[in-house]
Amino acid sequence: MRTKVILIILCAMLISSVSYASPSFKDVGADHWAFQSINDLAIKGIITGYADGSFKPSATITRAELATILVRAGGLKAEKDEFEIEYSDVSADAWYAANIEAAEEYLIGDIRDGKHVYEPEREATREEMTTAVVRLLGYSLVDSKLAYVDRFNDKDEIWAGFIPYVSIAVEKGIISGYKDNTFRPKVPVSRAEAAYIIWKAYGEGTKLQAYRPSGVNPQVKKFEGDWNTIGSDELSIALSFADSSNGSITFFSEGEGTTRLFTYFQNKTDSIVIHLEENEKTTNMILALQDDNTVNLEVVLGNTYTLKRVPANGDSTSSAAENSLDLKAFEGEWWDKDKVFGFEIKATGPDSGTIEYIDRFSITELFTVVSSNTKSIVIQIGDSKKEVSLTLFTQDTLMYIDGSFTHDMSRK
Repeated sequence: MRTKVILIILCAMLISSVSYASPSFKDVGADHWAFQSINDLAIKGIITGYADGSFKPSATITRAELATILVRAGGLKAEKDEFEIEYSDVSADAWYAANIEAAEEYLIGDIRDGKHVYEPEREATREEMTTAVVRLLGYSLVDSKLAYVDRFNDKDEIWAGFIPYVSIAVEKGIISGYKDNTFRPKVPVSRAEAAYIIWKAYGEGTKLQAYRPSGVNPQVKKFEGDWNTIGSDELSIALSFADSSNGSITFFSEGEGTTRLFTYFQNKTDSIVIHLEENEKTTNMILALQDDNTVNLEVVLGNTYTLKRVPANGDSTSSAAENSLDLKAFEGEWWDKDKVFGFEIKATGPDSGTIEYIDRFSITELFTVVSSNTKSIVIQIGDSKKEVSLTLFTQDTLMYIDGSFTHDMSRK
């Protein structure tokens, strides 16, 4: 009973609203003015929705969220493995730290009270996003014809440094004003507007490539696997990494698992910070390896646990092959709860098989297993080398993670 109570409390702390992309959202119908742009960008993994299937098109975006969109749309990558954040209000372990660093040339910070600040949680404005997108596309200010802002009655409200970028964006058809001939430069950007601006900037989506994370950092693979509290069953978890910034953690109690998605930041070789969202709050968990089979887990502002790696057969000297999940456990046809996304897996060998995506178009691809533990596998698909994570909850339920796409699946 003690185990169950502790895990219920811990899981309640960590219940997240981490978002996932979907080709359709329950609150964005075909008659929504930004339907096409939202759908196109979601399918490509540039933007994401929420776990309840909504997109919240009227909600505003923060500067940290805008930086993330710019990174995905532009295929940007941080130049360093360990980030040197220069902003006084951006912690190196924040989920958005890497994105801010990668996009800072396009979405700049500011100086306040002698400090360099980024204001990551502040709402992004129309003039800020317009400028960032024009910079991202590489347009030269030499090409700017400032007369394009003369049409706006509130042109004097546009910050002088942004006027050339706004002018280029209007000329190129990336953004326009309102029916009352205003631009409203200081108005926060909505999620629908952000999708539409990016979509227009890239030729109504035709020039956008699907967002492909750079792959799992090999340094974090050592954290992957199953872990139990030393000397007791107080805490039992399984960790799986889907790409260079995302993964899933499963908390187990009496044979049942509760899985939450996370983003992570690796600030040292043997430690990472896992970031989970709780509605408007966030929770960070610090994982620090003591050796290959021992990890300390600290819930920030909470408890600290020391956990031991758990091989499949309970023998600490077992081989990797003995500590892996049989591919045949994943064989069969799987569908999400809305029956809009499905696939069938067939094993052709102990570490290879085929995956057939079953939706509007049926596509079959070869895959190989690149890593596994007792509850999940990571497969590499075809020539694209795309990696997909599959985590079993029960015999008939699993979580599918493909970059920004996440689906809870049930066996047909």
